Amino acid sequence: MAAARDDATRQSQYSRQIKELEEAVGDKLFLREGKRLILTNAGRKLVLVTEGYFGVLQEIRADAAHEPTTISLGAGESVFHWILLPRLNEIMGSNPGLRFELHTMRTNEAVGQVKDGRLNLAVVRSDAVEDPLVGVSVGFMDYSWVVPRSLLPAKSAAGVHLLKEIPVALLAGDGKLVKAVMAVAAQNQINVAVKVFADSFGLIIEAVQNGDLAAVLPARAAKTLSKERFAILELGGMQDLRRNLSLVYDRRVADIRDSIKRVAGRIAKVLVA
Repeated sequence: MAAARDDATRQSQYSRQIKELEEAVGDKLFLREGKRLILTNAGRKLVLVTEGYFGVLQEIRADAAHEPTTISLGAGESVFHWILLPRLNEIMGSNPGLRFELHTMRTNEAVGQVKDGRLNLAVVRSDAVEDPLVGVSVGFMDYSWVVPRSLLPAKSAAGVHLLKEIPVALLAGDGKLVKAVMAVAAQNQINVAVKVFADSFGLIIEAVQNGDLAAVLPARAAKTLSKERFAILELGGMQDLRRNLSLVYDRRVADIRDSIKRVAGRIAKVLVA
């Protein structure tokens, strides 16, 4: 309806088409909330099936025209940066004839978009995989506490417990990772003072490098920092921060478009190799 804007004729046309479609499927496809139309469960199912069939048509046309088929893939910024993109050549090499659309988003959003057909595949936390999603294990993400040596007595990690508090940069929000980070700090009797909240680890790394701040970073990112400037703390409980990861797709879409399952298998094979 938003596409009709203030055109009464177009609004009437859309309303009639929606009514005819609902009569054809025998169920309500939309609920009205003010001026917005919200998909019902039946509406979401219809969208999913439609996306699947149009995806198959796209593949057929692309094959006939010798053009690449597009696969959309969602994941968190850190997963892209330190897990997927370092293996991009291998992923593309194992999937010739495909073109990838990459979309950064957090786990809950990625799960929702795979379920409603907006994404073909996503790499998410394994504990978020639920029916009708199928998850293929692709490893894990470990994390490390890093502290600028300039904040430490004698610039040694051994002196961290002598500090009254450590200024830190954290991911914005109160997600599972942030709560786990604070739990590790409490377990090790480290008093943290949050000085910066950021939306991504990329921003946190910039903050750490320019603001004399400590942070919990993906272990692979922590290893790229200067050992002369930063110390990696060996703290109890860090294993609790590990995030097992799965590559997911919707089995309902895969039943219609079996190429999704094949692509998922190829990508997973690259990532666990």
